[in-house]
Amino acid sequence: MNYRKFELTLVKFFQAILILTILAWTINLPGLFGQLIFGEQFLAVVLGAAIALVFLEPENNLVRKIFNYLLVMVTIASFSYFYINYAFLIDELAYMPINSIIVSSLIILLCLEATRRIVGPFIAIVAIVFIIYALFGHNLPDDFASRPILTNRLVVYLGIDTNAIFGRALDIGVFVIVPFLLMGKFLTLCGGANFFSDISTATMGCSRGGAAKVSLIGSILFGSISGSAVANVAGTGIVTIPLMKNTGFPPRVAAAIEAVASTGGQLMPPVMGASAFLMAEFLEVPYSTVMLAAITPAILYYAALFIYVDLKARELDLKMVELDQIPKVTDVLRRGWFVPIPFIIFLGSIFIFNFQPQNAALLAALILFFTSFMTSYQGEKISIRSFYHAMLDTSSAAVEIIVICAIAGMVIGSLNLSGLAFNLSQHLVLLSGDNLFGLLFMAAIVSIILGMGMPTVGVYVLLSALVAPALIEAGIEPIVSHMFVLYFGMLSMITPPVALASAVAAKLADTTHWKASAASMHVGWVAYIVPFVFVGYPALIMFGTATEFFWAAFLGSSVVLAGTVAMNGYFLQKLSRRSHILLTVAVTITLLGKFFPGEDIISEIAGLTLMYFILGRSFLMSRSVKS
Repeated sequence: MNYRKFELTLVKFFQAILILTILAWTINLPGLFGQLIFGEQFLAVVLGAAIALVFLEPENNLVRKIFNYLLVMVTIASFSYFYINYAFLIDELAYMPINSIIVSSLIILLCLEATRRIVGPFIAIVAIVFIIYALFGHNLPDDFASRPILTNRLVVYLGIDTNAIFGRALDIGVFVIVPFLLMGKFLTLCGGANFFSDISTATMGCSRGGAAKVSLIGSILFGSISGSAVANVAGTGIVTIPLMKNTGFPPRVAAAIEAVASTGGQLMPPVMGASAFLMAEFLEVPYSTVMLAAITPAILYYAALFIYVDLKARELDLKMVELDQIPKVTDVLRRGWFVPIPFIIFLGSIFIFNFQPQNAALLAALILFFTSFMTSYQGEKISIRSFYHAMLDTSSAAVEIIVICAIAGMVIGSLNLSGLAFNLSQHLVLLSGDNLFGLLFMAAIVSIILGMGMPTVGVYVLLSALVAPALIEAGIEPIVSHMFVLYFGMLSMITPPVALASAVAAKLADTTHWKASAASMHVGWVAYIVPFVFVGYPALIMFGTATEFFWAAFLGSSVVLAGTVAMNGYFLQKLSRRSHILLTVAVTITLLGKFFPGEDIISEIAGLTLMYFILGRSFLMSRSVKS
């Protein structure tokens, strides 16, 4: 019993070290006392604490437990040495002294093992493959060869240099994303998740297919604080999936709607699964620019889902949510009036006062902290102790992100030294034959494959380094390229064979993984189209005039409407086979024309004319049947 208590105390100690170190850096505590501490030293403390927490996971086997404690001690020794001797290690970096090689080797191995344990072997294997390529790639044929690199040089570079493990990815993951996680934890503690669920039910429960629309709204709102598609499914799906089944949706469709809606939460501003912060730093643009660019594509994504749900509910003649399960909007708003406050403060601080995202999130969390002593949505009294536990929970939630960002830095470091990113970009462009659509198609497939089984942050960091440069080299705007690979990377959440979001939803819906993932691809068809739309029409993400934006928005909305009707095969009445085929052709020629210069205006007009002719004809026929 005493041993277990000691273990729990040790876990809480590292959790406290992790979160307090981040807060100290965010408020510039060393500067207030006139102390000069490098950011990399703070990162070493946080990463060391995160890795120690991974190795302190409960273990019943005595031998493994002893081995884990040995790893914890090695972690403490390695990162402590890095922290204390950082200035010396950087000064002597070019000479590669033996102590630098040893500490770098230990840090690399510890990061790989921690990654394997916390998110499975895939990401660790990817990192090892890139390291092997950096070491031996110069022996490959010229088209695929890397530059020769000494082993010691690679080890020291990956373990100490600020362009690898302790680079930008870890810096953003620690000092930008974690403060937002803290705000999300505080919001959840005060009943924010329940508020989102209730306001969704109150506003959409009475409509046709209301249970599914509740899922959409709930996933948008909850996704803004969860930062994970799988967590989003688990958080909202446990309520919405049984609700959808009870109102008549087939289990596989209920699972698919929740999986696709939750995946979209990772693409919805302001957080975008924490990738928005990384994107802003990688592209060296204001965070507000990324957030504004992501709004219209996200609206098109959810508009397609909303249309699909409404048409499916009409086709199946589904009932609405039972009235006794629908709360009143006024009651929900009266009890949860304070929930939107942190978001208003967060957005206002960024857009009006030009705060850094981490400072804006911390300010929002601080105000929520004080507000919660007056009220909470559950009606329970919030105490200092509960906030203390929320901070420790934030540390636990941050461990995965921190470790993944460290391993992502290792991958980026390997790419920088070996030149693989440039080689891959060149080969993708050459294989596409300088055809933009071909390049985008190959980039989409590669992004889905590389994204399988990976969390949002890991997906984006890997794809931004490997695939996005090829699109940029082809002349696509950098922010458009990064958004493209992020979208398709996230589609691995609903695309077989992995489809993690669909797998979790399938369990909640009591259906099979394959049925749920196949239905998810059908329901979420728009997610596979929207990236091509904003590449063809960059005005959708703020690259163009107001006229270009409205024309692009009209085209995008028309494609979403017609495409969803075509996929569903229903619009006020069941479509004939001929109408179904013609509508699909209309959507296809509207989209593809943009990728064949000189034909875009003709294809757009022809496609739009055909779309609205078929939709109008179907509408008139349904009215005549009713009359």
